[in-house]
Amino acid sequence: KKKKKKKIMAHTAHKTKEAMEEHFEEVGMIKEKAKRLAEMIKNAKHVVFFTGAGISCSAGIPSYRGPEGVWTLRAQGKKRTKPTTPITKALPTPTHMAMKEMIDKGLAHHVISQNVDGLHIKSGISPKNISELHGNTNLERCEKCGDRYYRDFRVRRHTNHVHDHKTGRQCHCGGSLRDSIINFNENLDEDVLAMATAHAYEADLMISLGSSLTVSPANSLVGTVAEREKHVAIVNLQKTPYDKYATLHCHTKVDEFMKFVCENLNLTIPEWRLKRQLTIETKKDMTKVQGHDVVAAPFSYIRTCTVANKELKKEPYAFKASLNSNVKIQLEFYHHYKEPNLVFNHRIRPGKVTYELQFNYFKGTWSIKEFA
Repeated sequence: KKKKKKKIMAHTAHKTKEAMEEHFEEVGMIKEKAKRLAEMIKNAKHVVFFTGAGISCSAGIPSYRGPEGVWTLRAQGKKRTKPTTPITKALPTPTHMAMKEMIDKGLAHHVISQNVDGLHIKSGISPKNISELHGNTNLERCEKCGDRYYRDFRVRRHTNHVHDHKTGRQCHCGGSLRDSIINFNENLDEDVLAMATAHAYEADLMISLGSSLTVSPANSLVGTVAEREKHVAIVNLQKTPYDKYATLHCHTKVDEFMKFVCENLNLTIPEWRLKRQLTIETKKDMTKVQGHDVVAAPFSYIRTCTVANKELKKEPYAFKASLNSNVKIQLEFYHHYKEPNLVFNHRIRPGKVTYELQFNYFKGTWSIKEFA
């Protein structure tokens, strides 16, 4: 039996000045192409986004192969001089929020991302609607049972060897947790790649945003759509090896382009909100507080939980309280966005209660509501 070939992430950096050069089209041409893409989106049955580091540049996260890219500067022996934003503090960009809105409205169906910054998830896109080919800096998985854990911090240890992925934390089943980052010359996660491939074969329109399309095997997914003679749209400042296969390509910044696309779709790009879920479950006389993501996977975004003036530090945060009593709960966060503590009252009753927490970064305020 022939052994199945693994899909290994390859390292490719631009080697010529021409490949690194950025191009800027005139506004009139950009608007015309954005209008055309909007029509293509309306007429498509299955729209898939393919994203690269370029969509996060306006969030303060550097690209890899641009003039100030990580690999570009490394190859030139230069150090970065422009300021950057730590991934944990970065905000989803207008492009992230535009994609989220299109998925919410049923105009797009999936995101295939090469980015590890976690901004797609932070924008509010469900993990079910995204294939993060190269992992997520905030996600770790159990090597034994496969359960996922999202964290509000970088899960990878700085002391790790490049191919050592153990985070030092344990799963509820006792298995060791591993970060999800795919480094060069490592195999892509087979389940993640399988989902991305399935959507590439279903897509009748793939929109590549902010990617040089030079990293394999990820770039082959764009080729899959082109080989099926379906539509490919490419928006990137640099030329890509797939431009010749594109139905539409535009050299411009992705935020500007997506703003015009949304205008033609009569969509308003929503202002970003930090959304969290919280469950409080009571069994007999024991109550537990636990953070979750939108698909009920554990999400560690709480630093401490204080109940009746007693600070709890281990999640799930467990305490005893009488049924039908009202308890005052204070949540302390990691303050990546200068979030104040959240204080609210909870009535103890049997079973599980789920809350949605929403932080308005621009006003610095929390809101909380109980799910029906």
